[in-house]
Amino acid sequence: MKKIKSFIILFCLFIFKMYSNDTLIQHKSGGNEWISGKSDSISIEQEKIIIDLFENSYRINIDYIFRNDGKTIEYEVGFPETDFENYTKSSDGKIRNFKTSVNNRKQDIIICPADILINNSLHEKIYQFYSKKVLFKENEKTKININYEVDYSKNTFGSGYLLVDYLLGSAICWKQLEKLIVQINFHFEHYFFDEINFDRIVENNKPVNIKVLSNPDSRSFIIEYNDLNLSIGTKLKMYLQNDNFDVFGLRWDYNFEYYVYPSYCFELLTNEQLRKSRNLIYAFHGYSFKSKDLREFFGKWDNWYKPTNNFSETMFNEKEKKNLELIQQEESRRNK
Repeated sequence: MKKIKSFIILFCLFIFKMYSNDTLIQHKSGGNEWISGKSDSISIEQEKIIIDLFENSYRINIDYIFRNDGKTIEYEVGFPETDFENYTKSSDGKIRNFKTSVNNRKQDIIICPADILINNSLHEKIYQFYSKKVLFKENEKTKININYEVDYSKNTFGSGYLLVDYLLGSAICWKQLEKLIVQINFHFEHYFFDEINFDRIVENNKPVNIKVLSNPDSRSFIIEYNDLNLSIGTKLKMYLQNDNFDVFGLRWDYNFEYYVYPSYCFELLTNEQLRKSRNLIYAFHGYSFKSKDLREFFGKWDNWYKPTNNFSETMFNEKEKKNLELIQQEESRRNK
């Protein structure tokens, strides 16, 4: 069976805003500079990121618990807003309603301009900080909360892909990020999650726990990590796709035939998305659908969907059979 090629995807996702962990900053001539060293005494004991995904925008709420194992010290702490260097003036992906608190007390912020490359080869820049002063008391814990809203970053080709991007690596200035919890909540129906790049957050770091909370009306999941080994460029990424443009699996050149998805991937789909995913396997081998809606849905891709009278399930390879089994198991679980 001929594969579908998606040549533009590799580069069209590069135009985006990115948001980041609180980091230490210091003033130098020409603006702010990102401290590249680490605090000897202050660790992030726990960071919990809650990402609520809505139709046209998303909301992020971050709760940090910092622990100071040394002397009392005051730092200037900044939330870095980043972008690719040529797109910092675009309105796409602008932060709205940024708020922060320290130990449950609202904190005033100063927006400080910056011009700092994150990675010299990728031209990603920090172009401003949301700055505040924080007193970390000796042998005590400090709680910091950040929340804001932002529109999705979009590519320029109109292919329906949305990107949520979060720079974890800006926390390398702290002694250690001991525990990371990420919770992602879906509040809409018609977007498929396309890829969630949490199993590759950091090389040699694997999730210690993945919990999916789903029913036909709502979907959310929680990923937990311990003792993250961060680098400057460490990111949490998630891609979403509009099913008016693509079908689950299409972005990967129809991965169902050579990749078995983890079961949580299917748990995060709506009932209708499960149905389309299951029937995609049949469509790719030329099954002639009796349901009008499926004929019309897959008929939009007449460059590869070619109904045939010679269809047989024996055409499925072992990975397709396993994906089909996982989809059917999830459908059965919901129908109990």
